[in-house]
Amino acid sequence: IKVFSEFHLAPVKIFAMPSNLSEVVLSGAEDGQIKLWDVTTVSCAWTFLGPMAHPTALKVFREGLIAGYSDGTIIIWNFDIQQILQLNRQRRQDSQFEDRWRQTEQEIDQNKRLISPGFTAPVRSLLYDEETRRGIVAHKDCEELRKYNVDTGECTAKYVGHVGAVTCVKWDVSYSNLNPLEQALKPRLNKKGSI
Repeated sequence: IKVFSEFHLAPVKIFAMPSNLSEVVLSGAEDGQIKLWDVTTVSCAWTFLGPMAHPTALKVFREGLIAGYSDGTIIIWNFDIQQILQLNRQRRQDSQFEDRWRQTEQEIDQNKRLISPGFTAPVRSLLYDEETRRGIVAHKDCEELRKYNVDTGECTAKYVGHVGAVTCVKWDVSYSNLNPLEQALKPRLNKKGSI
């Protein structure tokens, strides 16, 4: 068990762990902060500040973080997790630490992208695909899904027609590539031999 000495100022509501880094955990709390925790040094390596709302969904990927908030806002931070960890671990030994910290802070702030959907329903669920650099977002009490380009922040598609609110989304990973429409619409047999 590892106990961290730095805290959020309100209850933690969500956690995320990058699949490729076992030494990192992220937490989001009602104080509006997202903290990147360095498990190796048992310290907070970085604190991300968003809107005046709390994070409700987090996805971590190689080049950063996507967060959905209780006011419907989505923020995409582009940064190098390894660079943040290295900077945090050199905190006490590096005489240039303060300058490097400020420079990194400016870069992260300049590369952040804020997306406002035009309404205030909290983000309920979000997914991110590293290959296409697209995110899928579901908002609470909303009957549509929205697809965003992470590089531009542009909404590239809206999926409507759901009966009732979408509560969660998950990638279908059973197929490695997209099938032509005709093939996708063909009935498929299940394990019992029925359609």
